[in-house]
Amino acid sequence: MELHAGHCSKGGDANMLYDYTEHGIQIQNDTMLRCLNCGSVFFVSPEEFDCDEYNDCGPMGDRIEYDFQAHCSCPHCEQGIALIQRASEYPINCVEYVDFPKCSGGEILVPPRVDIAFFDEDIYISEHPHHSRNFMPEPQVLDIGCKLPVDIVDGNAYLSDRVNLPKRQLTLYLNPARRLLPILVDETGSIRFEDNRAVFTEIIQTNPKITAMRLLGKVAEAVIVRNCDDNPQLNRVWLAKARRNRTIQRIADSFQAIGTGLHSTKRRYPQKYNPSDSQRDIVWINAKGDYALAAGGRTTAGMTAGLQIKVSGNGMNYLKKSLINRRYEVPLVYFPMNDDFERILDCVNKKEVIVEPGFDFIDVRELDADAFFEVQDYYPLLIDLYSGRISGDDFVREAKGIFPLRNGVLATSMSVASSDIRIIR
Repeated sequence: MELHAGHCSKGGDANMLYDYTEHGIQIQNDTMLRCLNCGSVFFVSPEEFDCDEYNDCGPMGDRIEYDFQAHCSCPHCEQGIALIQRASEYPINCVEYVDFPKCSGGEILVPPRVDIAFFDEDIYISEHPHHSRNFMPEPQVLDIGCKLPVDIVDGNAYLSDRVNLPKRQLTLYLNPARRLLPILVDETGSIRFEDNRAVFTEIIQTNPKITAMRLLGKVAEAVIVRNCDDNPQLNRVWLAKARRNRTIQRIADSFQAIGTGLHSTKRRYPQKYNPSDSQRDIVWINAKGDYALAAGGRTTAGMTAGLQIKVSGNGMNYLKKSLINRRYEVPLVYFPMNDDFERILDCVNKKEVIVEPGFDFIDVRELDADAFFEVQDYYPLLIDLYSGRISGDDFVREAKGIFPLRNGVLATSMSVASSDIRIIR
């Protein structure tokens, strides 16, 4: 487990520039602490932090220094614990430095992650810790006293961050580019071959996070469709979710998942291809081309069963309004890149809108955890492509294992000893 260290904080004149909950540097994750009195482990959410801002002026404009503070008590022994995280923004919209977090009364197991939120219409982008390339300080290794059985077939592996998957097995791939390549070629058309060269067809962006996250949503659709095709049991589970009802196995097995906006659908079922469908990203059809209907639909005029797929770094801004307004008539499947599924659900239910988890709003990790971590691993690769750090040819060589762009896998450490990891080249 890693703790991130940075520079020392600097002073400034107290002068609030703008509300940090709406702009600027924000804390992105739940901080995991261990009480030094009783040894209990618990979390402090970003909402529990207060923030003071201080600003001065530099050659490139305003510099804003953030002083995040959380004062809480251990939920078991009630010992008081104080947590401080400082960071600086200079110039505006750029992280200048992040201090090493300080804690009294407790030990930091998973530190706060800080970053600047980027908004583009209703999409919120936030860097996951292993996607960060600019502010990766030297790690401090902590012994958290749990065994992690890891089998490495080829390459190197190291552990960072945490995944809470009790009694489940997680599969991590040392070469995520190998699995992503056919999706970018066959499903999204983002890579094509011209004169024996692989070309990334998307436009290079000044802010690659936004466009990478958009494409990641389409990739997530392709991953679910592929997994349904590969795993009949998983196909039955997802179809039952799409229909909002249990489905007889014989009937479920006669339907296959297709993506309404995927290129494979355009080639094989052109009449079913509908990339502008704002309700259904994934639907099911049988050999006759009939759609699977949602529960209660008894004729071809019934409502088509389907799933809406969303990937985001902060669903509080991206999904909350859609859930409150019941924008989607099919279940919404969420890939919570910043582990905010429960937070969104709590916020929506406080608005007296009944959203049933696992029925209206689905955490993909509950049904297909491997799909979630696979998609998560693709994000930094897409950022590299959109920023121009790697070319289409570089990506293909990485996928073939000819020129590895990274010497290992950023796996995730477990918060429970009963979890198991498989790493496959």
